[in-house]
Amino acid sequence: LNYHAPADPEVSPNGGRFYSPTYIYISVPDGCSAYYTWDRSEPTKESSKYISPLLVPEGYNILSVVIIDDTTELSSGIYRGVFEYITE
Repeated sequence: LNYHAPADPEVSPNGGRFYSPTYIYISVPDGCSAYYTWDRSEPTKESSKYISPLLVPEGYNILSVVIIDDTTELSSGIYRGVFEYITE
């Protein structure tokens, strides 16, 4: 049997600068889980698990996301995006 790693994460919006509260959505394939970090570290199964849309934190942030197959534990490539939330 050949197992394939999940596709790279699909994140919406794909980074940017925001001036009002904004949620980030991650597309998670069936049979997989998404894990993320905000501290520039590499996300792993021990990182925060994506359960619902993420609110962009204030300031300058780098979101890192990985998709991990729940059965094989194979992982996708890592998504990294810059999210800046400026309050006025």
